[in-house]
Amino acid sequence: MQLRQALIRFKKDPDQLGELASVLDYLAGLFPHLTIEQFSDAGVRSILVYAAPQRPEFFKIILNGHVDVIPGKDFQYIPRIDGDKLYGVGALDMKANLAVLVQVFAEVVSIVDYPLGLQIVTDEELGGFHGTKYQIAQGVRADFVIAGETTNFAIAHQAKGILWIKAQFNGETAHGAYPWRGDNALVQAQWNLGR
Repeated sequence: MQLRQALIRFKKDPDQLGELASVLDYLAGLFPHLTIEQFSDAGVRSILVYAAPQRPEFFKIILNGHVDVIPGKDFQYIPRIDGDKLYGVGALDMKANLAVLVQVFAEVVSIVDYPLGLQIVTDEELGGFHGTKYQIAQGVRADFVIAGETTNFAIAHQAKGILWIKAQFNGETAHGAYPWRGDNALVQAQWNLGR
């Protein structure tokens, strides 16, 4: 529980690169006897932790987690326990989940007989292009990746994928006192996309 609470205290909003770097340094400090490979792309840092002097060509398993969260109010960065629940910014997505990945990695990395990696990125909420994707571009490979992302407490074994749709609706402006003289593009979008 202590690691989860410590992670909540960090303001790890996607645009707070300094704070995101400080939490990476904090987590890297938990593994003084392991290799901590640092990555940086466009000012966005990520790390890869493993128990070998050099990165394996292929990890058997990589545990993947992120430290960035959707921003909250200052008081929400103070962890609060109510009954058996932990409250705070990102408690579920994904500070508690990351704490579990870190704990599991710490407990098993020295006893498994295959290459195990812990990948921690700082840009998942913004798409992962400078974290996970960048590490892949740098040759990080694994037979199997376990992402600790919240999935309604079910195992997801496929990517959701992304579908981008661009829609354009034109309107005609009108004075706020006479909205019926105009043609509101938002109303058009609601009617046409809502069907």
